Amino acid sequence: MKTFSANLFGVHAAVSISRESPESSRIRQNHEFRKHNIYFTGDYSSWSEAVADATGYNSPLILEKALSSMRKVRDGEACFERDTVVFDHQEVSYSLLCWLLYCASNSSGSLRVMDFGGALGSSYFQNRIFLQQLVELRWGVVEQSNFVAAGLNEFETDTLQYFYTPEACKKALEPNFLLLSGVLQYIERPWVLLSSLLAQGLPYVLIDRTMAHRFGRDRLAVQHVPASIYDASYPVWLLNADELEKCIKAYGYEIVDSFDPYPGSMFGPDDFQAPYMSWFLRRQA
Repeated sequence: MKTFSANLFGVHAAVSISRESPESSRIRQNHEFRKHNIYFTGDYSSWSEAVADATGYNSPLILEKALSSMRKVRDGEACFERDTVVFDHQEVSYSLLCWLLYCASNSSGSLRVMDFGGALGSSYFQNRIFLQQLVELRWGVVEQSNFVAAGLNEFETDTLQYFYTPEACKKALEPNFLLLSGVLQYIERPWVLLSSLLAQGLPYVLIDRTMAHRFGRDRLAVQHVPASIYDASYPVWLLNADELEKCIKAYGYEIVDSFDPYPGSMFGPDDFQAPYMSWFLRRQA
């Protein structure tokens, strides 16, 4: 690249001339994008194949970053955290809050949540300020064993509790709301999990922030997270939304609402871009 400078009538200008080819420019821009953004690669034939190309969701870096972020929330140094990123201002998920309050209003002011895959309680801390006036509020997080152990050790209260299994959460809380927020796509067998949870028959379910599409078959990729969040990668399913809705109806739920939780945002590899999807479900009598 060569740069030429000129000064004409007091106006200074610098002109750069590059011999970089369009292909080289595209590669350079793609490299820069991947350094600072989440991106997706691959179309894998099996979970084990995708795992081999990823560091995994069990990476200790993820728990360490989640703990550091949640401690700041607990200690009043941050407002809330999402996906280990801390926020110093309130950012409301109005769709989630709407359906939490809808459930409470139809349950005599009682809200008892089973938050499957809820990390250390991200959704609870994000919404607790709006739920404190309820007659009853109990929030149970079901997570990986390392997250549950950390939650029990540092963050559990009378309201926020942690469980190793959905069965233990159901027995302790008798939940009336199941929250699956940004979790189904990261499970090795998402259809088995979804079926087992819907079979429990909780009155209300929110399947939120889901990587689902209407392009046909499920697609298995690897999601790469930039080091600015935490340096990790893990398998992710891009789920068939039509099959998901069939599963919902097969277990006796009606879809009250479906919506895009991140208007304008897309996920997936370059050849497979789709918006996120969410569904709010009500158990039919």
